[in-house]
Amino acid sequence: MKKTILVSMIILIILPLGFLNFPVSIANSGEAARTYIFSSSVVYINRYNSSLSLGEEYRLFNLFMNTSWQTVYLLNSSHSFKIDRDFDGNLVIMLSTPSMSSGENLSMKVSLKIVTKQRSPPSLSLSASGPLQNISSEFQNYTGKAGSWLTDNHTLKDLAYEIKGDKTNILEIVTSFTDWIGNNILAKSSDVPLYPTETFDLRQGDCDDQANLLITLCRIVGIPAYLQVGLLEKSTQEKETFWNGHVTYSTIHVGYHGWAMVYVSPWGWLPFDMTLGWKKIDPLAVVKSAWIYRSTSAQIMDITKTDWAGEGRAEKENVSRSQLYMLFEDSLVEEQLGSWIGSLYQNWQILTITIIIILTIAVYWIRRYFIR
Repeated sequence: MKKTILVSMIILIILPLGFLNFPVSIANSGEAARTYIFSSSVVYINRYNSSLSLGEEYRLFNLFMNTSWQTVYLLNSSHSFKIDRDFDGNLVIMLSTPSMSSGENLSMKVSLKIVTKQRSPPSLSLSASGPLQNISSEFQNYTGKAGSWLTDNHTLKDLAYEIKGDKTNILEIVTSFTDWIGNNILAKSSDVPLYPTETFDLRQGDCDDQANLLITLCRIVGIPAYLQVGLLEKSTQEKETFWNGHVTYSTIHVGYHGWAMVYVSPWGWLPFDMTLGWKKIDPLAVVKSAWIYRSTSAQIMDITKTDWAGEGRAEKENVSRSQLYMLFEDSLVEEQLGSWIGSLYQNWQILTITIIIILTIAVYWIRRYFIR
């Protein structure tokens, strides 16, 4: 199936627009799983002088990832659908929609239930990391040039090998890359993803831009890496209009985030979170403080082959020149029983005491007024 950027329009638009220092909800490290209802809707407005049939790229929604710490259920959709996989192998749902007459609006919506668990990062130490030669050939698809990762660029190659020096310890090499990025790249957003060369030249970029620069440096020296994208619970609501007014995006308690997944022996795949994890005083914080370990976050998709930056700017150009206008709204709501009964149910001790009190009062009044 053709992978288009509108499969993840939500992410490509929102990631560059200020999710660098957004307020988020912090989970308690000892808490149980959290359950969220995620809803994504879009209204398309046809301002062409003729009818319009929406292409696949406009009818796709991400279904998120199922892992040992995250379970996702499809609750409902506004139209009939089929489930497929995109170019990177992520599950997507394609809605079946009618054509739109000139001036007509078309609404689509998908809702998911997401159950996430708090995780703890592995116990890391530089001395315990394996050497480069321990990386198996089975990970060769995650090294070298692919997508937006310009591993044959001479400037980035020189940078990667200069930072690496004679190091052979994988974790030491990767944290040397993250320290260079953290100390030299300013956290700043744009309305499309940047190529790693642009992030380097501009000395600025947001979460996915910095992640893609790190991935490129890793791949140059033979360390497997790819991009992962997810969402975070926020405490605010936001609304943005961009791309010549063609796109309006509203988010309710949801923000989007990107980070690098890097294979580090002996621990395996680790998240390296440049904008929400990296700390100057602790080279390992970039992993240990990665936001995806929290139960207030969720994994959406892996980007292993797609040209993230190229498709982003191509979509901007196409949409800006069209007569199609889009109103997006995404929301994330923690599922609660929502009443005093539900609160009692969540605490059996309070429920038991309450029942005893109610029964005691009932017996008292019955004996006083009905038993003579």
